[in-house]
Amino acid sequence: MNIAGDIMQEIKKIFIYNKGIWVILSAVILWMGYLTMKPYTKPSKEYLYYLGNVSGKLNAHKESFLEEEAVQFANLHVEKESLMDSFFAGEVAENEYLMLMDGYGEKLKREKGFEQIYEQYLYICENRENRYFMEYNGWEELFSDKAFLVFSSIVILLVVGRFLCCNYETNMDEICKTCKENRWWLVKKVIIANIIAGFMGVFLVSSECLFISFSIGLEQGNFPIQSVPCLSDSTRELTCYEAFLLMSILRILGCMLYADLILLVSSLVRKMSLTICIAVAMQVLPLFGFTGSFMYQIPLPVSFMDSLGYLEGSKYEKDMVTGTDVLIFKEIPALYIKILVVFTLFIIFLAVIWMIKREKNKWENQVIFHRKKKKQALLNILLIIFVMSVAGCNSAEVVKNNELLFNTRDSLCYENGTVKIYFEDTGGFPIVEDKQTGETKELLSDPLLPLKEDCEIMTELFYTEEYVYYVYLDSKEYYHKVGNNESLIEMVSVHEVCLKDYSDKIIFEQQVGTNRQFLGLSYEITDQWSFLKLHRYFCLDDKYLFFITDNFIYQVDRSTKEITKLDISSSGNTAFYQGGIYYINQNSVVERYDITTGSVQQVIKYAVKDFAIYENKLYFFNRQDKNNIWKYDFDTSAAERETETRYYNKLSK
Repeated sequence: MNIAGDIMQEIKKIFIYNKGIWVILSAVILWMGYLTMKPYTKPSKEYLYYLGNVSGKLNAHKESFLEEEAVQFANLHVEKESLMDSFFAGEVAENEYLMLMDGYGEKLKREKGFEQIYEQYLYICENRENRYFMEYNGWEELFSDKAFLVFSSIVILLVVGRFLCCNYETNMDEICKTCKENRWWLVKKVIIANIIAGFMGVFLVSSECLFISFSIGLEQGNFPIQSVPCLSDSTRELTCYEAFLLMSILRILGCMLYADLILLVSSLVRKMSLTICIAVAMQVLPLFGFTGSFMYQIPLPVSFMDSLGYLEGSKYEKDMVTGTDVLIFKEIPALYIKILVVFTLFIIFLAVIWMIKREKNKWENQVIFHRKKKKQALLNILLIIFVMSVAGCNSAEVVKNNELLFNTRDSLCYENGTVKIYFEDTGGFPIVEDKQTGETKELLSDPLLPLKEDCEIMTELFYTEEYVYYVYLDSKEYYHKVGNNESLIEMVSVHEVCLKDYSDKIIFEQQVGTNRQFLGLSYEITDQWSFLKLHRYFCLDDKYLFFITDNFIYQVDRSTKEITKLDISSSGNTAFYQGGIYYINQNSVVERYDITTGSVQQVIKYAVKDFAIYENKLYFFNRQDKNNIWKYDFDTSAAERETETRYYNKLSK
């Protein structure tokens, strides 16, 4: 019997006659489209300049270089500000001023790149031995991308479930059982399923690697995997190349295991629709139902197809009550992974043997088992669990704020027709004052808040006509094991207070990274949420939260918690008005950042010391007119000196 010829004939039947090739081609096109359209974070030229000077392992020479650069940039900002003051005071001629400002602009072009490399420097300082300077964006994208799991699962399910399990739906399996060599029929299906799954795994892994390599770059692949932030806690002595090879093998194995399990399920239930439902639940339920590293400790297709958990190290969270370390993810030992792979291969072997035995010639069977009721009950339970896991998602809070107008300089006080909300000079909680009766009370009604230790209400407010928002900071000290240093864990939450009934609810909450000591100096570990406890002001609309620090504005998606660091200046007042962010750039000119498109345009041509927006007008201190207050009308695009006193006095404060 020519098994190879029969297999080729079967593949031809699936992909040509049954048009299975269109499923593969559609998947390939969608995958290529995803890789092409996906927004990759490319490193800037300025960052690459500094990376070229410090690439590799940290040493004393590189430390000295970075510290000298930090001092140089600080001095440049001081000199630039002094020059601007001299020019507006009439001490420096315009030609000389423009020439010198161009020089400072050229020198400061590399500052953004330096900030990136310095942040990486602080990250490396936590573990100098296995964290190197490298361009890790490509590797982090390659390791952490979950698209492989989704695409491979869908393609294998459609091809294997649709074309290899259809014999049961048409009762062709009963006819095959009458054939003398029917066992080979099932063997061929198993071989074809593994060929398809293996091919899809190899194609998806290799194509993603090539796309990322050409789009971002996969440099320094011989550096330790701990150099990539998503694998910072790993204890494995692997290079990035070795880690990618291990991940690729596990992913391909996961694809083949998934295909074999689909065949096994179809052999049991003998209905294509139920097979697909169980196969979907097989991939989805572990993602919802298993916590920590448990999913990676059992031989599941989704575990291998994800496979990032096999490279990660142990992770801990701080208990907010006791301050102790709580293990949330336990690192999978290397020996356990080897045993798991061998055990998985053994399971596949047993499943194939069982299916072959089950599908032997029908006329040779002594007993035919009918367990439809038990199988149906089991399937119903699985479907109920799946539905419950999917239905457990909560909807995001929505704030009605269509016409946003907010100046950060007004964040300490809010006033409408009936009430005034402000912070007292002594600090504490926000005060609500009834404008008619003059009575005052605290904005927050929770009687337990004053009793909580290490807590604080950040002194800034954001407000709409119906709601007032404030930020709450909860801090806990704990003893950090690494370096034997005292550390601090902080939880930042945004609260919404309804002005009708003064009800208080949390609309956003996030744990912030710890503060640690290194060489006697306090610094923040590289944590994407560290800006929350450093922000000076905040603002929100129905889609985003905006946190303004001394140097940047961070935009946080309220539904996905995706962070975008806006490359715009946050010095002085920042105004949010009609879908735009108004700010003063480094040349003292007011610009507008469009929140939707990301475009930037100049608003006025005047040199501005400070500004605010009220009633469709931009009021500003004109540095070219001895810091007198001017106003710019958005409707007429005209600017003139302010002669009224209403907003003059307000801006002067």
